[in-house]
Amino acid sequence: MNRPEMSVLFDGLAKSYDKANIFFSFGFDYYWRKRLIDYLPTSTDSNHIDVACGTGAIIKRTAKKFTGNIVGVDISKDMLKIANARISAPNVKMEHGDGQALTFKDDSFDVLTNGFGLRNFPDFRKGLKESHRVLKKGGQAFFLDFQMPKNIILKKLFRFYLHKIMPVLGGMISKDKAGWIYLGASIEYFSENIDLESEMKRIGFVEVKNIPMTFGVVSVFIGKKDEPQALA
Repeated sequence: MNRPEMSVLFDGLAKSYDKANIFFSFGFDYYWRKRLIDYLPTSTDSNHIDVACGTGAIIKRTAKKFTGNIVGVDISKDMLKIANARISAPNVKMEHGDGQALTFKDDSFDVLTNGFGLRNFPDFRKGLKESHRVLKKGGQAFFLDFQMPKNIILKKLFRFYLHKIMPVLGGMISKDKAGWIYLGASIEYFSENIDLESEMKRIGFVEVKNIPMTFGVVSVFIGKKDEPQALA
């Protein structure tokens, strides 16, 4: 799916997206994002970018944590409208843009987050490269996303949920069953075919960690942009 198609898809899901996320995650969506925030650096003056920010669920929390500049970027204008309506802080700015081609200079941000968005990029490696590029030396990236559980029974149950239950209920909630069929398929494909830890290391991230949550259904992937080596 290309970027214009992705924009249309998420514009169609925007109005019901937050409620659907809470419903489909049995309320865990709030917990997962809170855990992500807990892992962020404690320095309050950090500059933060949230790529694929959607309706601003992560920025709503980081706006209370950071006093530095906070930027949300998303391909969906309708998602950004909701984000702008829910967040009013002088240090927060929303920008319509592509996470694969960010408009910011190299070494611009201390913290980068991406919640459930990287797998939706047509070329996620471009997204990783851009995330690495805009981070300052020593800055950290945090990618939150679904994973297929390792336990074979849980995996079968989760697969059934993704492909049989979520699209039907999602279609009832948002009137866009096709969108939820895509999301379920993207979760399984990305988790089963992409080793995100290895991909992050290949791009140049160091100190890469995978922190699983909720029986391995969701993980936070953390990586650091290497600091320049001091001259001997």
